Amino acid sequence: MRFPVLLVLALAAVPATLPAQGPAASIGDTTTVGVRLPDQRDARQAPGNHLYDKWQFSASAASLILSTTVRVDPDSGGEGTELNSEDDLGLAKTVLRPRFAVRWRPGHRHELEASWVFVNRKGDRTLVDSIEVGDTSFSAGVELLSQFRNDQIALVYRWAFHATETSQIGLGIGLGAQILTLKFDALAGGASGGDTATVQKSVKKKLVGPTGSLGAYGRWQLGEHWNIDADLRGIYAKISTITVWDVEGGAALRYWLNHTWGFEAGYGIGVYDVKIDVSSGDALINYDFAGKVRYSNQNVRLGVNLAL
Repeated sequence: MRFPVLLVLALAAVPATLPAQGPAASIGDTTTVGVRLPDQRDARQAPGNHLYDKWQFSASAASLILSTTVRVDPDSGGEGTELNSEDDLGLAKTVLRPRFAVRWRPGHRHELEASWVFVNRKGDRTLVDSIEVGDTSFSAGVELLSQFRNDQIALVYRWAFHATETSQIGLGIGLGAQILTLKFDALAGGASGGDTATVQKSVKKKLVGPTGSLGAYGRWQLGEHWNIDADLRGIYAKISTITVWDVEGGAALRYWLNHTWGFEAGYGIGVYDVKIDVSSGDALINYDFAGKVRYSNQNVRLGVNLAL
């Protein structure tokens, strides 16, 4: 009989230290014990609204569809040969690359997004005609190994003049750079890319092409788990010896599993045209590169999103 008596005394002491939660169960005539029932809303863990997250991080695999036309002019003036890197030089038109992005929202109507993607391609082709790359000539019949690396860095500021629980519409300002490294090697003494091949002559150029754009964006909450983004921007500008125009756009559909994790399917396009004249001594900006680069990039991507 001692154990039941001690149990009743112990239960009688519980209400003195713990507040009752949920429906109360009666013990005896005067004692109550709080019993917490499972909350169905806690178990549900609905994703909620992700239009106004403080932080969002994205990592995706992007299939890039590329087209590059480049012309490297001689330092003495005149124009070099305009080359299509895919058709004339044998570079791949489609590559799979990682893409990373982060969004930070400092206020209800304000957002900053930074993104980075890089592409490194090599190709070789036997020249049918002679070409001029800068001050260097490559004769017809030579085996030309071309290497193009492009790092695309972008920062976008967005301000929403329309901001509700389920939608945003506003203005976007984009700033960034196309960092292009071009290398051309004339090979001899073996098959292109082989161990016995030697480099007869080589040309290497690097261009940091500034980019900027103005436009609009929109976002909509389609339901408890879904939201969609869309952007369209463009610009034309001439500064000193540099003339640049570009168009950028894209859309993404996002599905959120919960408050933290989600998936993304997206499409983006960017067309960038940069022309740089030979710099004179009194030019505002002096470049080691003179010529023209037109670069287009379409991407189809699948990725993972993290919201904090």
